[in-house]
Amino acid sequence: MAWVQPGMARPIGFQMAVSLALRTSPESAIRRAQVASARGRLTEARGRRLPHLGLEWAAGRSNDPLTVLGYRLSEGEASFGDLGLGSYTGPSSLDTQPGSLDNPGYADNFDTGIVLDVPLFASGTHAAEERGARALLDARELHARASTGAVTFEVLRRYDGVHATRALLRAARQAVRAARRDLRTARSLFRKGLVIRSDVLDARAHLAEARAREEAARSGWQDALDSFRIALGLPTSSRITPGPAVVVRAPRGSLAELHSTLLRDNPDLRSLRARLRAQGSFLRATEDGRGPRLDLVLRHDWNGRTPSFHAPSNTFLLELRWNLYTAGVESGSESTARARRRKVRAELLETRRRLERTLIQGDRNVRVTAHEVQASRLAAHEARLAAHLVDLRYRHGLGTLTQVLAAQARFERAQARLVLSRYRLVLEQAALRLTLDRFGPGTVIPAPSDSRHPGD
Repeated sequence: MAWVQPGMARPIGFQMAVSLALRTSPESAIRRAQVASARGRLTEARGRRLPHLGLEWAAGRSNDPLTVLGYRLSEGEASFGDLGLGSYTGPSSLDTQPGSLDNPGYADNFDTGIVLDVPLFASGTHAAEERGARALLDARELHARASTGAVTFEVLRRYDGVHATRALLRAARQAVRAARRDLRTARSLFRKGLVIRSDVLDARAHLAEARAREEAARSGWQDALDSFRIALGLPTSSRITPGPAVVVRAPRGSLAELHSTLLRDNPDLRSLRARLRAQGSFLRATEDGRGPRLDLVLRHDWNGRTPSFHAPSNTFLLELRWNLYTAGVESGSESTARARRRKVRAELLETRRRLERTLIQGDRNVRVTAHEVQASRLAAHEARLAAHLVDLRYRHGLGTLTQVLAAQARFERAQARLVLSRYRLVLEQAALRLTLDRFGPGTVIPAPSDSRHPGD
């Protein structure tokens, strides 16, 4: 990254620009965090199906007779005196209340335990949660993939936008040079008495307008360059500029084939399908939560009056839990899960319809813009020749300055249309590929000489 420093004027290629943007894009960071969160949820769901091992430690102090007696029994230090047998003197003392039993005083206990909890049966809840978590992870990964394509498209828009505005700036500079030449010609012809003074004034006004358009074009190019650097996470003071011009490989196939590719491969649709599977699994887990749950608990304890590994004991426990009545808690959870699944299903239908419209419009726009580029190229070529011929006639006193300025204006407009139509074609081809999940840095290639912007 040493070369990405302000003050170092170095162009970077499209591949490097995309890599840098993906590293610095906040949207990419958000998607990576969502994937990590979904992966953690899957790990959590898997963990619920496995045995859990825990360490417990408790310290207590009490003067409750039953609690104190329990302490002594757990510690293995209970005596007949703790039961009050010291007050027993025979059958006549059966009604005597032993003070050592009823009022034992405060006692301390330290309990150290190792607990192993083994899930035996959960009515399919854990399995359904794991399936849902796995489907949710798939959805997040596909969403991140779509985000990567969106970032790549944005970089292309900024990258080629710099080339397009630079071409417009070059055209504006050419127009200024042509206006200066027209002014010199008008002055020369005026001195020879071949034109009137108004031609000189018109030439001056045309030069002033050309300079204003050049300044506007320079400002647009600088704005595009700043936007490109910001998209890459660089300061606007950086000297990093786009490298060679690029084009996008047009997707091949009929509209029906492209439609099949859209339904099969579009990451947004695949992500929503995965989310729908996840919501179905979560609903199943909620429904299965009404059933019984059986766990095996194995426990080993040490008890003592001080923290120590004294008086070991073992406990084996089978625990059955079955919620028979929950005052609407479980039915409410099921209703929420069903509503979420319906919402995702509606989002899937809406997204599919939107993408189908986008595909049809995108395919049509690519074909129309490709014809527009060809027509604009021809128009710019013819307008340049026409402007040159009209200028020659004016130099020889056979035409008017009005004709020269009109021809020059037609040429400038034709050049601008060619630049903008080429820029639109690149973006529309990229957008169509993005819809089909067929867009990435590998589909963006160096532009051949006949596909570059004028002046590149």
